[in-house]
Amino acid sequence: MFIPYKIEEDYEFPTQPWFVYFTITACFAVHIYLFRFASLSTRENIFYIYGTIPADFSWYSPLTCTFLHGSWLHILGNMLFLWIYGRYCEKAIGTWKFILLYVVGAYSSMIAHVLSVPPFMNDDPAIGASGAISAVMGAFLILFPKVKVKFLVLTFARPLPSHGPAWFILCFWFLIQLLSGVQFFGENNHVAFWAHIAGFASGALLGTLYLYLHRHSMRKMAEPEDIPDKKRLLSAWQTFCRNGTTPLELSETTAEQPVIAHFDDPELEVIHTLLKNDRETAYYALLSAFQQANRDNNYPLMLTFYYRLLLQYDHLYLDGDIHLYGAIAAARLQHINLAAYGFFLAAASGSVSSSDQLIRGTMNILERLGEPEQAGRLARFILH
Repeated sequence: MFIPYKIEEDYEFPTQPWFVYFTITACFAVHIYLFRFASLSTRENIFYIYGTIPADFSWYSPLTCTFLHGSWLHILGNMLFLWIYGRYCEKAIGTWKFILLYVVGAYSSMIAHVLSVPPFMNDDPAIGASGAISAVMGAFLILFPKVKVKFLVLTFARPLPSHGPAWFILCFWFLIQLLSGVQFFGENNHVAFWAHIAGFASGALLGTLYLYLHRHSMRKMAEPEDIPDKKRLLSAWQTFCRNGTTPLELSETTAEQPVIAHFDDPELEVIHTLLKNDRETAYYALLSAFQQANRDNNYPLMLTFYYRLLLQYDHLYLDGDIHLYGAIAAARLQHINLAAYGFFLAAASGSVSSSDQLIRGTMNILERLGEPEQAGRLARFILH
């Protein structure tokens, strides 16, 4: 059996996993009260009132039962998995989306349990957060399949530390649940394997949906808007690109100093590791670092991150302002061709919030590239 204890590439997202913190705190508070201060009869009454009973299903029980656990081993195992996978997942997708994921996992897992439990167990309450946490694990598999996870392999001698990609660990865990669910189907078993299976499947489905919608929204953000000035600007650039420098050739800059592309900083090393394992997470890491460098007016660092974004991602993945400020940094550091490419992509995106900067920067770059006629044409377009 694998017991995870740390995610190796645990990048510090700008948000905090508040729901995970709340859930873990609430679960431990309820458990301490029930097993330290409440009597045995009170504890059993609470299990029957707030647990999920197949023969007397209540609409609220799939949620309330997630705060109840039958033993210290039960709660420690569940909270460990929620801490490992839940924090990373909530920080990546946001608190409200994570709450939706958790709730859907809780209900889908309990419905599967009610449908699969043998008749002689219809009066037994099901408790624990494992179904909802299984949904978190399913979403984690879809969103971060290549993230490295450190885990302990439980052997007869002693636990052995190891590490591996999330897809291997989670797929192995799911296979164990599936085989156990088939083996013990219809038998008296205290582990709700089919609840785990249904929760995991619902989480994977929601993770796939989130990934699709996120990528779709990124493409929509990159579609040109119907703004006359920007259409004229794009027309001028298309004319320039037909007669001048081809954008695809601009990654090989002709500036006196080369584009900064080295990873000699700890933060850059983290991003370099993420680029090899999880491009989605790496995108947010690069974007966050680029925006911080912009706020600090650190143009060399801005250019480093912008250049990496261009190399690693389709330009449609980036919004216009990223291209605009990346182009400004390139221009200030005398990377004229890269600046030209950035201004071209900013114009093509149609979503730039600062049109004046875009127009002035474009005209300046056109002049410095030896295209004063194109700069004049652009000026006449804007004036008229």
